[in-house]
Amino acid sequence: MPGSSVTILDSILAPANKENAPHLTEAEFFELFSAHKILRDFQLDPSDIDSGQIGTKENNKKGSDGGIDGFYLFVNGKILLSTADAETTRRYIKKGVVVELVLIQASTQDGFTINRLTRLRDTCEEIFSPNIEPKDYTEQYNPLLLEAVDRFKTLYQALLSRYPTYKLSMFYVTKGDTNTIGPDIKGTAADIGRSVCALLPQFETPVFEFIGARELIELSSKPPKLDFTLQCSGMVPSKRQGGYVGYVSLVEFANFITENQQLRTSLFESNVRDYQGKVLVNEAIADTLENPGAEDFWWLNNGITIIAQRAVGEARQIQLTDPQIVNGLQTSQKIYDYSKQEKARNDVREVLVRVIQAPDPQSHDSIIRATNSQTSIPIPFLWATSQIHRDIEHYFDSKSLYYDRRKNSWRREGIAFDRVVGITELAQSVAAILRQEPDHARARPGRFFGKSNHAALFSEKYEPDMYVVCARLKKKATIFLKNVESEKADRNNLLFYLLMVTVCIALKTRKPRASKIASLNVDSVDDAMFQKALGIVRPIYEKFGANDIAAKGTDMVSELRVDLKKRYGVKPASSR
Repeated sequence: MPGSSVTILDSILAPANKENAPHLTEAEFFELFSAHKILRDFQLDPSDIDSGQIGTKENNKKGSDGGIDGFYLFVNGKILLSTADAETTRRYIKKGVVVELVLIQASTQDGFTINRLTRLRDTCEEIFSPNIEPKDYTEQYNPLLLEAVDRFKTLYQALLSRYPTYKLSMFYVTKGDTNTIGPDIKGTAADIGRSVCALLPQFETPVFEFIGARELIELSSKPPKLDFTLQCSGMVPSKRQGGYVGYVSLVEFANFITENQQLRTSLFESNVRDYQGKVLVNEAIADTLENPGAEDFWWLNNGITIIAQRAVGEARQIQLTDPQIVNGLQTSQKIYDYSKQEKARNDVREVLVRVIQAPDPQSHDSIIRATNSQTSIPIPFLWATSQIHRDIEHYFDSKSLYYDRRKNSWRREGIAFDRVVGITELAQSVAAILRQEPDHARARPGRFFGKSNHAALFSEKYEPDMYVVCARLKKKATIFLKNVESEKADRNNLLFYLLMVTVCIALKTRKPRASKIASLNVDSVDDAMFQKALGIVRPIYEKFGANDIAAKGTDMVSELRVDLKKRYGVKPASSR
């Protein structure tokens, strides 16, 4: 019965909202929850999911969302978060590019209406038109949607010479019953896809999916796929439990790393290097695949190393729980590229695969380091396995926080995402508070993982409580801004500046030392203190334009430093 489905769904939503996001309204949480379930197989962090939430709320006066609540852009399965990242894709993506755009319209209504669909269609026809500039839009869209559209169009231009495959998936989510959807509504949904394809012929036939209460319940009970079967033509178990060496046909290995005709990128989260593009080694692998000789492929290739929490061999197959390909990404990518060709279907050659059962995280990281130390790898790529991050992980656990040192491990542990602190999130918080670099934290978080910048943020000389304080203050500041700033774009721009100034106010200093930050009682930082800090930050933000340019530039932080110097004296304080 439709009514019982809504009741069951509400019984899932209410406690989840209360536990994970009590600061959100019912409608806001429904949008976030829907996106979380729809995108579950992309293995995103909570902050990644939140970044795509662009819906305009009732108290938002700075433009509409055009009927789009969620806007997510992926390149080869990895989320694209900024226009700057879109501009740089041409440098590291050479061919075999798959761009996927996911649009979500979510409403707590109990049915599906044609009005919402026509609104979505009109918006898509406008924002995806190559001949219409933002200044000519017939509707004033909110800054989040405009930024998302700009990100897409920047990527589109950057990849023109790469001839990517474009996929569009659209979802309309309500608490309604999908069995009651009439042909007029289904027809309007199909019109949206045809309109986009007419404007952007590179898109494949779009997918439009209606999700009602029953479908959302099913998505809620369906976790990301973590168990896999690897078919082998030959397999040798180790004398000690937990290891196998197998010969896997190129066809079977391609099936293993592919889902819905796309590379299953979640298998490579623990790989210390990403795909390296058109380098000599990869060209050699491609040549070996394309031009088979008398030698089998595994004779000429070092093979693949897979670690898993559990590995059990039976006959000619290995059952794997949470497998990760930690060595052999380049080979895997080339096999994936080759598998798209007709001739690959009948290729009988094999690749050598090592499977190691490593349920212990420390063993997991030791294997990653060892199997990747035989070739030159920049040190920053291994930062997540360093001792300082292990120490933070252990200490956070004692403080009821979960440090997501190995991306998405929180999912496997079943941790509520309001307790989760991502590595990038922590780096941004520490950079804003300790280093007083809110501009870089907002616009260039990737810079903190260069060798020198990383060492400045993550060091054994800092007390671990400093990291706890930074992480908790960031979460408190996020909730505060959601209550006082209606525009998400403004919240994003103000967050790290607010953190910087709030700590200066709390400690009565223009540049707090790490030891003082560590001793700060986070509970003493209340809304009144945040409001005082916002009273300092916001006028400066407005002075320089109250937009992304202001937050990402240097003028705003420079003026804040001058202001803080006047308020709290000129005596310099060591950051140590």
